[in-house]
Amino acid sequence: MRKLIPLIALLSLPALAKDWNVNGRGRVTYNDGSGDKPLAGAHVRLMDSDTVFDETLGEGWTDGNGNFNINGRGGDTGLPFGICDDNCTKPDPYIIIDLKNDRIEVETEIGFTWHAHTPTHDNTAGSIDFGTFHFASADGQHAQILFGRTKQQYDHFTATVGGLIPSHGGKINVLFPALLAAGVPWTTEESMHWPGSESRWNAVYHEFGHRIREAADGDFAHFLGDVISYSYLQQHWYDKKTNAGFAFNEGFAEYHSTLLDPNERNTFAAWHVNGGDDIEGNVAAKLAGLSNKCGGFKNMWAVLSDHSRVHSYAEFESTMKRKFPSCFKAAPAPAPRPSAAVVKFNPILLQHQQLVLANWAKALDARRLILVKKQYLTAKVAPPLAAHQQTLVKLHALRAASRAAWRAAAISAFKKHLGSFKPITEASAKSKQYLADRQAARSGFIQEAFSAQLKEIEKVAAEVKKERADAKSAPLHPHFDFLLARYSKRTAELKQALAQKASPDMKIPVHLLPRAFGAEVAK
Repeated sequence: MRKLIPLIALLSLPALAKDWNVNGRGRVTYNDGSGDKPLAGAHVRLMDSDTVFDETLGEGWTDGNGNFNINGRGGDTGLPFGICDDNCTKPDPYIIIDLKNDRIEVETEIGFTWHAHTPTHDNTAGSIDFGTFHFASADGQHAQILFGRTKQQYDHFTATVGGLIPSHGGKINVLFPALLAAGVPWTTEESMHWPGSESRWNAVYHEFGHRIREAADGDFAHFLGDVISYSYLQQHWYDKKTNAGFAFNEGFAEYHSTLLDPNERNTFAAWHVNGGDDIEGNVAAKLAGLSNKCGGFKNMWAVLSDHSRVHSYAEFESTMKRKFPSCFKAAPAPAPRPSAAVVKFNPILLQHQQLVLANWAKALDARRLILVKKQYLTAKVAPPLAAHQQTLVKLHALRAASRAAWRAAAISAFKKHLGSFKPITEASAKSKQYLADRQAARSGFIQEAFSAQLKEIEKVAAEVKKERADAKSAPLHPHFDFLLARYSKRTAELKQALAQKASPDMKIPVHLLPRAFGAEVAK
């Protein structure tokens, strides 16, 4: 309940603009199908909701138990003439959780990080307990499971080998949901492409193996050469006969998956090698055997990372013999083993992948428009103060309409450019057309969505300046100056985003997007 301040108290009114200390704490969990787990290592932002756009008050990370504790400082302008007391200068905090850290980022193909937000605590400062809540990605799929599995695998790599994975500053991007003609996840030396509707989450361990192996082998140009030489973009299964390069590429990833997936470990422990090294199951079983007798993954990685251009099991084994000769001393022949069951990776149909994208875009329209309710703008005050109140009411309505307009423009641009993505095929990989398409989509979305926001903010700022130029509005000048300073800051941020050089990997700053692009989490 906001209090009206008597006219006699005007001379002792608090400052029109005031900053407050805010502490936000809580815990984030997610469900991966086997129960709730802490969402560890995710980026957290403490936000202040406002009528036109929101501001970041503070940032931090969830710890190993999913807990966060973020400090920030900020506030709004209070209003004169008894319309509102000091409480009106308090911010309206909420929390945003981003699926990213300095090593992992789960992002959309169009270029922004998957995120979710809590409800807002209106006009609140001091310590706020946001409680425990469950992260759920905005498309109804499971970006959070991809983040959790990838972090688990990265932590295993660091604990076993030490340090970061090779190339790209040690970072791995997970692009989700991707459109893939082959219908199965596909990973380059930099990014994991994960199709919509794919729910075999342990396949992340396989794809992570591709990420580190491709990066140890060479750069993106080398990877594309291998795509052409060994026909990487094709469906595969364990006993499929292909070529030595393809079989080693998939065999190493399958071996890598045995490190964390007990089902894969059992499969290749029981695998009966029948045929040559152009069958990926044979390669995976042989690599698993070498790993068991030669010091585990740490030594296997030492061979692969120190000796690039290994494109067959024979080349790997030869290098292993030189580096760890004691592993190859004569040993008794292994006992006969039954053949393991052959696993085939059924591809996700393209229409199912496209349906995920369509439903995601449709969900944005249904997500509610969140506006800060300034109830004090309707408070009754006595003349001659009512004239100033009407000015504030008019400006608030303009600001609210502006927020709705750029939200609608951003959603429209998103749906347009999301629909421009074409499935990654071997041909588009070879020609780099898929990278050109991704660049066009990301750049187009940024230009349309942020230009619309910039236009709306400049329109509101122009109206505030117009009101400020009226000598009769002098008592409102501190309020107007506070708003104009915020608009100036956001204008600079938007212009910086619009000026960035177009590239396939250009990023969309999440804090510049409408809140509709992130789902509201539930306790």
